[in-house]
Amino acid sequence: MPRKIKRILRTVKDASTFTSTLLTPQIDEYLKSKASGGIYLNLMKQLKNTARTFKVDISPEFGAKPVVKRFTIVETAAAAGSFKTLVAAVTAAGLVDTLSGGLMTVLAPSDDAFAKLPEGTVEGLLADIPKLQQVLQNHVISSSLNSKKIALLNGQSFETLLGSKIGVKVNKMDNVITLDGSVKVTEANIKCSNGYIHVIDTVLVPK
Repeated sequence: MPRKIKRILRTVKDASTFTSTLLTPQIDEYLKSKASGGIYLNLMKQLKNTARTFKVDISPEFGAKPVVKRFTIVETAAAAGSFKTLVAAVTAAGLVDTLSGGLMTVLAPSDDAFAKLPEGTVEGLLADIPKLQQVLQNHVISSSLNSKKIALLNGQSFETLLGSKIGVKVNKMDNVITLDGSVKVTEANIKCSNGYIHVIDTVLVPK
């Protein structure tokens, strides 16, 4: 389809042909639902330039991709339903605003990950806010990193908001990312309005 559109753009000679061959339901649907980001921007730019040349008005709705509303890291975690302990801890620690503004990455322990901690650990943390804040800050990177960027650190480490160094290993067979020696990333690239959530199977307790 991209080649077909570009071929028509190169050969179209007048407004009537432009309208009948390019402003069609088929191309409208392709642009809205199937064109990848780079191709979409390129084609829309060419279509608009050609439309100006022929003095043709393109409807604002033509080819317009639906706006995807993204939520903050905290809102996304709360809506997921599998981070109840994490969200409760973030709220208790007074870090909701911190994790809702600015670009960042959160290594989010699931509820199952928190359940692996020794009995009474979570309750103890909730009763010791400074320590709780330290534990949570150890799960935050102060920049937006998708899994590809983290994987590029294979054999190296990144620094958390707490200042700890977390090592990165990538299994070349299945591309699973392991952090700090044994912590597995079980789900990656949950996109939020202010960064990414990567789900981990173990709490990163500061050493």
